[in-house]
Amino acid sequence: MSRIGIIAAMPRELAPLVRGWPREGSVWTGRIGEHEVVATCAGMGAPAANRACESLLVAGALEAIASIGYAGSLSCGLRPPQACGIREVIDHGTGERFSANAEGQRLITLDRVAGPDQKRRLAEEH
Repeated sequence: MSRIGIIAAMPRELAPLVRGWPREGSVWTGRIGEHEVVATCAGMGAPAANRACESLLVAGALEAIASIGYAGSLSCGLRPPQACGIREVIDHGTGERFSANAEGQRLITLDRVAGPDQKRRLAEEH
């Protein structure tokens, strides 16, 4: 049996997944199939994601961490509620790139919600 962590920015992004799970502070615990799962949310941006991961690791080691939530696609190819694998994460603020060791899309992180014009510029840039 594995133990995985799930982070999201906003509680509403976790709500369908953690419905009925016990919650202690900002951390929900439950099971998905054979996996023990801990889940939390801490807001948008890298500092919030770091806080979320730290709060999950307090209770013990994890074999994997997944980030879930509502993301705005830069192309028309993805529509809610589709999920996709991420091969690379790009921090738009710093330009840093992180390999996600999976096949799929690029994920560009921002510290705010992008409007249509900014999404168009991001798609052209990346």
